Amino acid sequence: MKPYEKYKDSGVDGGDHRWIGEIPEHWSKLKIGRTFRKIGSGTTPNTNTEKYYEDGNINWLNTGDLNDSYITSTKKKITQIAIDEISTLKLSSIDSIVIALYGATIGKLGHLKIETTTNQACCVLSESEEIENRYLFYFLMAAKNFIISKAYGGGQPNISQDLIKQLYITAPSQQEQTAIAKYLDHQTAIIDELIEKKTKQIALLKEKRQAIINETITKGLDPTAKMKDSGIEWLGEIPENWEVTKIKFISSVISKGTTPSTEGKGLVDNGIKYLKAENIKDSEVSSIPEFFIDEETHEILKRSQLQENDILFVIAGATIGKVAILPKELTPSNTNQAVSFIRLKEGENYKFIHYWLLSSKIYDQIWFWAVQSAQPNLSMESLGNFPVPYPSIHEQELIVNFLNCKFGEYESVIVNNLNQIEKLKEYRQSLISEAVTGKIDVREWS
Repeated sequence: MKPYEKYKDSGVDGGDHRWIGEIPEHWSKLKIGRTFRKIGSGTTPNTNTEKYYEDGNINWLNTGDLNDSYITSTKKKITQIAIDEISTLKLSSIDSIVIALYGATIGKLGHLKIETTTNQACCVLSESEEIENRYLFYFLMAAKNFIISKAYGGGQPNISQDLIKQLYITAPSQQEQTAIAKYLDHQTAIIDELIEKKTKQIALLKEKRQAIINETITKGLDPTAKMKDSGIEWLGEIPENWEVTKIKFISSVISKGTTPSTEGKGLVDNGIKYLKAENIKDSEVSSIPEFFIDEETHEILKRSQLQENDILFVIAGATIGKVAILPKELTPSNTNQAVSFIRLKEGENYKFIHYWLLSSKIYDQIWFWAVQSAQPNLSMESLGNFPVPYPSIHEQELIVNFLNCKFGEYESVIVNNLNQIEKLKEYRQSLISEAVTGKIDVREWS
């Protein structure tokens, strides 16, 4: 798309809005707080008051519902009683724009296609005579990185309603706003479709990779091998020359971490790496997010000091069953009580056991065992009693080499797709920013 013929300085003071740059000569700028008559949030009704929730049929929007697109439903509902008794719960009208003010979804947007109430983390904007709501949606999408950069607070970053009100919005004519919104609707739909296809390809590749792991780790590499009953119903048959053992019989240590606070200690800015459940991602240990303890605490928590090739296993929380091998570059390190570590006896193949713990067969059982309690968790005893289909060490090596090769092939394609998705998202954001700041002229687009 071509640019406009003439530009001018946007006239927005300071570096805060520097991302806007120059705007077309005939455009103006408006402060959002002076342009939209309704800007506000809702609240959360007392969760212990059943009458506010039981059999509720009124939409109640939470930040988890925001998806940077149209909002056609909410996961949670409240009752008319809640509306009548809580003055801060008001229905927001169809076509309003919503932005998340804090939490993991900070900056997420929604364009309402339903009437809904909201919680206190959602800021709703509506009713402007100068700015079309769909144009506002795209402008806030373009401004998202800037808005998030202005967040305050530590573990729970926040953006305030006042920050939203102080934002300047570029203001072409309403006819141009409509043209820009239609152009972006069309272009982003094409990009989103491509992203969805790539995402589905990744899911399919992961399914195929998982199927290979499941088959190989329980049946071996020889399709003609004679089979026998493993003696475990959910495991089924295994090759005749295999055995079934347990994790505890091939391990020298099965333990878990400790929270430093139990020893009167805390996390520090630098020092010994302290790994949590969120560091175990996609069967690998990530150094992000970073947590540290000092050397004194590391020595106090000697029981949970980790070693290279320890198998880390999440035993509590939403990611229970996630598993990874600790690489040398992340040692020395320690861990918390949500992560167990399995240290195999000398001569045992830790990569083979890692693949077994990645298989769906054992993963499904892990969740079955874990949810027997109110809070999903596994004990050290349960972990040690995990059965393991166990071929000879030589055959384990052959299986590991085969799976490493297959895993690498699939991972290469998956990473390539992820990179393409990231580039598409960057292009999408760039396109939105160029359109709402007037760097491209879409008035003649159809």
